[in-house]
Amino acid sequence: NGCVTEILCYDVNRNLIKNIEGYVRLVNSYDQNGNLLEQSFYGPDGKLCYDNNGVSHIINEYDSLAFLKQQFFYGIDGEMCVNNEGFANVANKYDLWGNLIEQEFYGIDGKPCNNINGYSQLKNKYDSLGNIIEQSYFNSKGTPCFHKKGFFKVCKKYDGIDNCIEE
Repeated sequence: NGCVTEILCYDVNRNLIKNIEGYVRLVNSYDQNGNLLEQSFYGPDGKLCYDNNGVSHIINEYDSLAFLKQQFFYGIDGEMCVNNEGFANVANKYDLWGNLIEQEFYGIDGKPCNNINGYSQLKNKYDSLGNIIEQSYFNSKGTPCFHKKGFFKVCKKYDGIDNCIEE
């Protein structure tokens, strides 16, 4: 089906080496529709290792329209772990056109948690052409909060040919 199931990283002398993502070998598995279900990262010793995002195994779940619904992160011990972005699970919701309208971040305990950018939930609004016209950020209690870059909402305007002209 054309899906990459394994990647091995070699140097110019054909020796296995860690790549810039922190692993020597990547193993992927897919469902019958070609959706990426699992990823596992391995070190030079052939054992699970942590990638540069602080995880060794990722499990993806999809909705009935094949949009990524949830992503779970695991450590080498097989237990859920918090990745380097500050969460153990991310859940996505989409509109009928496949636009991401909501993204929520969760800790190992399954409760909402703030990611490294300072928010737990992102909500997007779109115009009739599918352009994001508003992004809002919320904390783990569901109240508006500031992104680490200093804003709590981003509003955009577009011209007649979909160029963002104001942000």
